[in-house]
Amino acid sequence: MKNKQYKLINFYKILLKNGTYLLTMKSYSNVYIGFIDILGFSNMKKNLDRFGDEASTAIISKMFTSLEQIVQPFSTENMTWINVQDSFLCYSHDDSIDHLVKIIKDSCYLISMALTQSIPLRCAITQGDIQIETEKGFRAFGSGFDLVMELEKIFNWMGGLVYIQNLNDPEKKINKLIETTHIVIEQNSTHQCFKAPLNEKEKLSIVFNNNNSWFLNWHKLLHSSEEDVRKQIKGWFSQFHINSSKIDEELGKEIIEKQEHSIAFANYCISLYEACLLIYHSKINREIDIGKIQF
Repeated sequence: MKNKQYKLINFYKILLKNGTYLLTMKSYSNVYIGFIDILGFSNMKKNLDRFGDEASTAIISKMFTSLEQIVQPFSTENMTWINVQDSFLCYSHDDSIDHLVKIIKDSCYLISMALTQSIPLRCAITQGDIQIETEKGFRAFGSGFDLVMELEKIFNWMGGLVYIQNLNDPEKKINKLIETTHIVIEQNSTHQCFKAPLNEKEKLSIVFNNNNSWFLNWHKLLHSSEEDVRKQIKGWFSQFHINSSKIDEELGKEIIEKQEHSIAFANYCISLYEACLLIYHSKINREIDIGKIQF
């Protein structure tokens, strides 16, 4: 964790609508925090470097310009999104459950739109304390920040995790998100086909369960067929000339593994949507308002 914090120092861009920079020390307690990282960025950059600094810089600049255009409207008076090197950090300014809902929806949109441009993203969202220091470069720290950084790297796939240990949800907004398939619960029974793949190299003391953790249904916005999903995910970084670069055998296995896990999750979301449609049209359970889902 310490190394990741050092990585954040002296590099920041605050994405505010008026184009100004946020130059102050801010502290937020028990707010919602999200961290989104480009999956495999370091390895991609190493492959690009063989084209020379000018070409590598141009390609990476194109990638981030595309992502920043998507992220720009997300910042509001109650929500800040920050571009930090190859990642995006976002946080709400208070603990309103509406801000958690917005982070979830915005993150789903960002992941799905990035995939259409051959950029794989991985995301974690949690709740906790965060302090932002920008007087001498950018630095983020706090219990919530530490947790979100730890969570982001533990899943062996492209996608997103929501982990809220003690969710105070009187308005049932999380339940509404589940009903409209913005998020899904991990499934373990023999009748269901999705279990989130953990990175065995990462050690985590947290125990996930259906009351504290959910997964972003980024596929909801794409609504692609299984064949299209496989093409999109197998085409990671295809717009950035990565496929022409040689990669070592071990790295190749890791990439394939992450891609297959991502494809499996997307296909699960496809089957989830089809099951919901069946429920809706057969009038078995009208409480799931599939009619209002926009695809």
